[in-house]
Amino acid sequence: MKAFIEGISNLTLSHVVMFIIGGILIYLAIKKEYEPMLLLPIGFGIILANIPFSSAIGENGFLTILYNAGIKTELFPILIFIAVGAMIDFSPLLQQPFMIFFLDFVSWRPFLGW
Repeated sequence: MKAFIEGISNLTLSHVVMFIIGGILIYLAIKKEYEPMLLLPIGFGIILANIPFSSAIGENGFLTILYNAGIKTELFPILIFIAVGAMIDFSPLLQQPFMIFFLDFVSWRPFLGW
C-alpha cells in the first residue's frame, strides 16, 4: 500500500497527459476500429511506461526485458517486417499478374534518376 501511495503522490501533469493520450489511442483502436493492431499495443505501452515507480520499467522489469531482447538486438523490426508482409493481401496481384511489371518498374525508378 505504501508503494501505491508513493506512486500516486509522484504523479505529475505529464503522466496524466500521457495516460489520456494512451486512453485515446485505446479508444480509437477498440470503438472506432482505426488500426487496432497498431494503436492498441501503443496505447497500453504509453500507459505502462508512464506509471511512476513502475516495476515494468525497473532493472528486471517487463518493458526493460522487452527492450533488451528485441529493440537493442534489432529483432523486433525484423519480426514486424515479416508480420506485415504475411498480412498483405496478394489477391489483386494474383488476379492481374501483369501488375508485377509495374511494381518492378516503380522499384527501379529511384535508381534510374527519374
